[in-house]
Amino acid sequence: MNLKAFPPAVDFAVPEIFRAVIDASNALARLDEIAELLDNSAVFINTIPVLEAQASSEIENVVTTHDSIFKADVASTKTDQDTLLAIRLRKAIIAGTEIATKRGISAKLASMICSEILGREMKLRQQPGTVIQSGGKTIYTPPAPEELKGLLSTWEAYVNREDVLHPLIVMALSHYQFEAIHPFSDGNGRTGRVLNVLHLVANGLLKQPVIQMSQYLFEYRDEYYKRLRDVDSKDAWIPWVLFILEGVRVAAVETATKLKQITMMQLSFAERYETKASLIALIFEKPYVQIGQVVERCGVTRVTAANWLESLERQGALKSLVSGRDKFFINQHLVKALAS
Repeated sequence: MNLKAFPPAVDFAVPEIFRAVIDASNALARLDEIAELLDNSAVFINTIPVLEAQASSEIENVVTTHDSIFKADVASTKTDQDTLLAIRLRKAIIAGTEIATKRGISAKLASMICSEILGREMKLRQQPGTVIQSGGKTIYTPPAPEELKGLLSTWEAYVNREDVLHPLIVMALSHYQFEAIHPFSDGNGRTGRVLNVLHLVANGLLKQPVIQMSQYLFEYRDEYYKRLRDVDSKDAWIPWVLFILEGVRVAAVETATKLKQITMMQLSFAERYETKASLIALIFEKPYVQIGQVVERCGVTRVTAANWLESLERQGALKSLVSGRDKFFINQHLVKALAS
């Protein structure tokens, strides 16, 4: 089975698609409103992409924890490869947001994202892509290397057209197409899922990349891959689009709940513990914090910074951890909330 013609000649103007688009759009609008109104956007931008990176990596059996990512983000020692890959994925989301907002989704952006994730320059593959088999039979063969530029050009033009389908339907279709093209020798799945988030921002459905979509895809990983393969073998475009739209809706609802929870935690923290507002902002942006970061952010001496952090530890607000040469003060309540 080879690559399908794109865009598909399918009528998506059916009631179930219409309802799913409305539900997902409304959930995104509520999430966007919450993220904009709550006065801690830096917290969301620093934490939610970590959750997205962790879940997207786990789909590819790259297993780490968001706790490990927060720790590695400020540690002076080397981290394990799986955590490093997730950190790079988060950086790709944040770096890609500005580009996608200004210039839209492109093959160049996809290459940048893949390169950032893998830590090396990723050009279009020069070798055959991974053949997908089931029961000893080949069910999908990616296009040959010489076809990639033309296919990506068609994909890019479709993604950025404004006179086609609703942006959420376009996102679902373009995600399938990107994965089917399989343009790079590695990192296609993670790159494609970053592009999903950036597509929402580029089309004004979210102002910031504050959605954790990959958790849904991880929880329904078997169905995710089955739906992809059903497009290959059965032209099952509508079930695929419905699956992705439901993923967007669920992710938007769950992320909105998490944002409200984090905000309430930060407000409660300020009321319960006696400390500076600038320090509270820092330990919610970075759940693992070191004395030097407090010095830099709050403009105080190391002695003062240490006293502040140790006072919060005595009050039960933070806990300390020594790891090699590093000493961290951990906002364990936030870390626990993010894991829930």
